[in-house]
Amino acid sequence: MRRANRTDKKDALIEMRNILNIFDPENLSPGVPNCAPINEYESEAGQILSFILNNREKIVDNKQILIEKINEIWKEEFGNSSKNVEEIVEHIFVQFLNPKTNQ
Repeated sequence: MRRANRTDKKDALIEMRNILNIFDPENLSPGVPNCAPINEYESEAGQILSFILNNREKIVDNKQILIEKINEIWKEEFGNSSKNVEEIVEHIFVQFLNPKTNQ
């Protein structure tokens, strides 16, 4: 993976946050009026993205590593495992880890 510049990292963080917002594992409705702010999952998105950047090869070989890491992050932040974690990981793979599109 090529070294990402600041703009690339910001865009990647926004995309990761968007994935989490779509699946909304805590049913917080980020960005919906009178609900959670659009950046509700920003911290978790940053942690997941950092983990991916530092462990890409291992994760590509074994999705379970990412599933476990996301659940670990969720337990720290929310006290429980992430709902829909397998679906979230599938979308992360398509967006960030697909070797055919991210060389």
